[in-house]
Amino acid sequence: QGACFGAATVAAVQMVGRDRGGWAVALVMSGISVATIGGAPMGTFIGQLFDWRVSYAVIAVLGLASALALLKLVPHSHDLDGGPVAQEMAALKRGPVWLLLAFASVAVASLFSVYTFIGPLVTEVAGLSDMMIAPAQMLVGLGIFVGTLIGGRAADRYRFGAMLVAFAGAMAVLILMALTAQSPAILLPTFFLLGATINSAVPSVTVQLMRLAPEAPTLMGAMNMA
Repeated sequence: QGACFGAATVAAVQMVGRDRGGWAVALVMSGISVATIGGAPMGTFIGQLFDWRVSYAVIAVLGLASALALLKLVPHSHDLDGGPVAQEMAALKRGPVWLLLAFASVAVASLFSVYTFIGPLVTEVAGLSDMMIAPAQMLVGLGIFVGTLIGGRAADRYRFGAMLVAFAGAMAVLILMALTAQSPAILLPTFFLLGATINSAVPSVTVQLMRLAPEAPTLMGAMNMA
């Protein structure tokens, strides 16, 4: 996933230009939100209906279709040939790169910590039926989708400030969730808000990493995803 999205973000930015880099990254990352909205629940459903192996077979077929689409549709350009490995690795000597990666890692980990425990939050804390787990997952995915697109525009316009505002908003949502998760009427909207706030920062993080290490854009994109 890191290698794929690292290359994809570089290709997308190259196709639209660096001035619209945030929007390009947002479009690439929106695939994750589509997967969260539809893919994860669909995989669960197929596994329950048939067998987990069938889910993996469907993933393999979709992966092959994606690979063929990339070969056919992505423009060929020498700008996408990549640079020497030593040149890319040299970017890891920069302290600001590691600081930004650590900052983003902690923030995104908070989202997936909540996502991992959606089941217990919905059933044991809020007292809802387990039939509400899938809709709750979809709310997170919808938030990721909306937040990523908003963040793409904000990354191009406000740059570093967009990331700080997004993470501050996510912290506020997490505090609200901690205090009010027993209320279904509040918990369900906070799933959406958490996905939206944290992922509105993702395009800014990617763009900032590329600016910190312009000679190693592929590695920066891959490190961000990793």
